[in-house]
Amino acid sequence: MKSAPQKKNYIDQPLVDEIGRRIRACRKARKMSIFALSTECEVDASQISRMELGKVNVSVSMLYKIAEGLKIDPKKLQP
Repeated sequence: MKSAPQKKNYIDQPLVDEIGRRIRACRKARKMSIFALSTECEVDASQISRMELGKVNVSVSMLYKIAEGLKIDPKKLQP
């Protein structure tokens, strides 16, 4: 039986986690599902989920794409 994929431990993991928390908080504040956000910014829903959980390090261009999908200033996603 396969085990669940392990979370990568980036050197800057606290930062990766905080950005994920901010993405999720902004998405929930707009009452958007992960699917709705993924459709809005043309990113796979599973990728957004992994970002929110701190499993992937979000690139700057992806951060801007997510902010655009949320219709917010990208600065709101930065700690």
